[in-house]
Amino acid sequence: PGLRIDSSAMPVFGQGGLVDEIGVGYGAMSMVAFYGPPMDPEENQKLLKAAYDAGCRHFDSAEVYKSGNPYKHDDKDEYSEVRLGQFLKTIDRSTVTIATKFLPFMYEKKTDYDTVKASLEGSLKRLDLPYVDLYYCHRITSLEGAKEFMAASKRLVEEG
Repeated sequence: PGLRIDSSAMPVFGQGGLVDEIGVGYGAMSMVAFYGPPMDPEENQKLLKAAYDAGCRHFDSAEVYKSGNPYKHDDKDEYSEVRLGQFLKTIDRSTVTIATKFLPFMYEKKTDYDTVKASLEGSLKRLDLPYVDLYYCHRITSLEGAKEFMAASKRLVEEG
């Protein structure tokens, strides 16, 4: 499980292909947290479909976009990643890019390989996906933390 980097499917900006066609992205932060109670699940799916139908081809989420305590995982919480994953089952996955984020503050500011891998695996499980197109650090804790996160990410990419 992990991060997939496929340069043929995701070319660098300016070289043509899906990345050049993305244009508009949707941030899934407000679906279940931060701006009031979680959206009704059916209304949430309608919103994501409307965004997709309007041309949105990049969807961004994070493990912290959830109900409950944002710094602690709880099976009772509602996660934007779960809602997004449900929506992705209704469209052709190859037509979108998916991003999600790691939050070191959920792990006592740890950015080591094992912590990052466990976080990514949790996100992939909630999204019900075998890979994401972009995985990045939400709130870098220090230069050393950033370097450690990047080394862990590189290793995950190499592992497939």
